[in-house]
Amino acid sequence: MNKAPKQTNSITRNRQEIVNQKTVPDKKKSLLLPLFIVFCIPVLLYLQTVSFGLTNFDDDGIISNNITFISQLRNIPKAFTIDAYLGKTCEFYRPLQTVSYMFDVHFSNTTALWMFHLTNVLLFGFIACFLFFVLLRFSIPPTLALVCSVAYCVNPLFTSSVAWIPARGDLLLTMFSLLTLIFFIDFIKTGKITYMILHWLTFTIALFSKETAAFLPFLLLLYFLVFTNNKLFDTKNIMTVILYALSGFFWFCIRSKAIGDVSDRSDQFQVGIFALLNNLKSIPEAFTGFIFPINIAVIPGFSVIKEIIGIVILGFIIFLLLKNKERKLGEKLFGLFWFFLLLIPTMFFRHLFIDYLNHRFLLPFIGILLLLLFIVPKQWMQEKQGIITKCIIVLCIILGIITAKNISHYASPSAFYDAAIDENPQSGLAYNNRGNLKFMDKSYQAALEDFTHAAATNNTIAETYLNIGLTQFNLNNFQEAIINFDKYITYRPNKPETYVNKGMALGSLGDFDGSIKNFTKAISLDPQLWGAYGNRAIARFQIKDYKGAIADCEKVLQLNPNDPKAMDIKAKAQQELQNNKE
Repeated sequence: MNKAPKQTNSITRNRQEIVNQKTVPDKKKSLLLPLFIVFCIPVLLYLQTVSFGLTNFDDDGIISNNITFISQLRNIPKAFTIDAYLGKTCEFYRPLQTVSYMFDVHFSNTTALWMFHLTNVLLFGFIACFLFFVLLRFSIPPTLALVCSVAYCVNPLFTSSVAWIPARGDLLLTMFSLLTLIFFIDFIKTGKITYMILHWLTFTIALFSKETAAFLPFLLLLYFLVFTNNKLFDTKNIMTVILYALSGFFWFCIRSKAIGDVSDRSDQFQVGIFALLNNLKSIPEAFTGFIFPINIAVIPGFSVIKEIIGIVILGFIIFLLLKNKERKLGEKLFGLFWFFLLLIPTMFFRHLFIDYLNHRFLLPFIGILLLLLFIVPKQWMQEKQGIITKCIIVLCIILGIITAKNISHYASPSAFYDAAIDENPQSGLAYNNRGNLKFMDKSYQAALEDFTHAAATNNTIAETYLNIGLTQFNLNNFQEAIINFDKYITYRPNKPETYVNKGMALGSLGDFDGSIKNFTKAISLDPQLWGAYGNRAIARFQIKDYKGAIADCEKVLQLNPNDPKAMDIKAKAQQELQNNKE
């Protein structure tokens, strides 16, 4: 009598196991189509960038000027000993960004730029997929998670994150931050060591992608406290903290050695609390761009109107957060905490000639997306999910059209800076850099107009005066060239090349004594600058200091043995001294 019930329970249990085994594969299969859609839409949207070149907005300095270095995989260890600009000139430490560039060259077997752009596009596709998985883990219905992931990734605010090659660090940071959150949630729910190891590895990779990842453990701690009832001081949790500490200590030591002295660039960058205070205005502007992504500038400038709109939007979101009582306050604050925790650290650094850049918002605004989904009433989720989904699909189409137009701004340097000036006429940097393009094309008058506009802005760049000087020199306006070289020297008194330029301008006016004085100053700053010796030789020849000219020519030939000009001046000086044999 007792055996029958036991047999029945066993059969029931076995049937349940069979059902569970079937359910898991079926569930995985049901996600294939949504994943395909989520991946393909942003990839297809940005695929046009594969035919783009550089913008000459940092990407030329990082890639073009270092193509020999990034073309050799044996330099991968060295990538961890230098900064993001492949030197020791800034505080940005992004070794995995540099390594990813190396693999771009390796896999394409060429230095063409299409692979750099394609990698950015594919990374963004994966980000869309991982965002979809994150939303599912926060109990967002699959269909809604799908359309929200797509809407997020087609938002014009994030155009620069994909179309601009140097945003690679933010793409890697976002992708691995989402992965580490996914593995952390799975680890918390299952307790499997495998998930813990994967979580730790992806966190470490994120850390070496961009410094912001150092704050991820605080976000994960908040998730643990808000969304779980597990014991905090569990053995596995303590082990996870130890792994964080190991990765963090290793990263900190390597980064400290890799970052050089940036004090000589203090007139271009501001670091610290004052930088943060100046950058705070970018927060309401970012909310305006996220909710109303119209006229997203490639080089944004602060706007009082956008700041006011952003403050209103942020206030309205907080109002909805407090009004909605269906979710716990901690869950709703998690999204807001995500945004500020992963944005504020980047705001302790400020470029004095750029108000802010939009690619920094890619990871932080995922927190706002979560918050917006958390404050939607559950009744709407159940009864009006279809209407909400259709509205978001329409929104995706509108955002996609705007983004497709904005992407074209990154096609070439001229397209980039034309757009930058149209969208932000107060950007002295944009005028200066567009002037450089025209100068290289030998359109000196057009270049001078842009440089003059750059000098007239409030955030004038020191290099603008140097550029005006060089342009005036090429236009044979030597007196104007000297005036602007002097202005540049007040900012950069230790640049030897400027004294060479000024010396040449003085020589063109017949002031050879002043010319020699400037060439001598350049030589005192850089004794290996053979061009300064060569120009001084010419000036000395003009004032009939033939012995001095010969001495300078000999110095040139020591540094550059095949210099024909030095040979010519030396021969003429010897002839004037009647040393015909020489």
